[in-house]
Amino acid sequence: MRNSLAATFGLLIALVLIQCGTPPYSNELAISLANLQDRIKGGWAGQMVGVAYGYPTEFVYNQRIVPEDKMPEWTPDRVANALDQDELNVKMTFATVLDEKGLDATNTLEGAGAIVTVPYLPSGGSAQFYLDGELDEQVGVFPDGDYRQYGDSAWHACGLENTSHTVRGVVLGEPCRGAQGSGVLLENLVVFR
Repeated sequence: MRNSLAATFGLLIALVLIQCGTPPYSNELAISLANLQDRIKGGWAGQMVGVAYGYPTEFVYNQRIVPEDKMPEWTPDRVANALDQDELNVKMTFATVLDEKGLDATNTLEGAGAIVTVPYLPSGGSAQFYLDGELDEQVGVFPDGDYRQYGDSAWHACGLENTSHTVRGVVLGEPCRGAQGSGVLLENLVVFR
């Protein structure tokens, strides 16, 4: 009995000491910019491979697993076909803009007005729109109901002088009230002359 009590007490002391040396739990993770860029590039590469590999069986085996003998043979040159697939062609345009302009993808336009269209999705967030360097409006792109809305105006400016203007959209990373996320996907910039 005495040995059992001593063992239990010793185990309790060990657990307390271990816990005292453990840093408090945090849901934050700090990684370097190079590590983040590497992870993003890996995600893009994985998506391209998945799209290219799955294309030959797309809509053929609905709600069924593709039989092993019907799986397409993989060759690395098939990735080139991924750029033409609907899942990637819009995203690759976005990636090209990021490569060329960075995160600050300000657009210059010639005209008397402009409209930025977005899909209003359940994961919609908030964005700010700047016109000629000045904050013009902060918007939320979350649908009124449980349905998705595509091609709706998120921001517009009309009656401008018919000359050169800059439009900049900044995604804030903040959810709209009731949203499941904080994303904003800019679809189109329509310019009026």
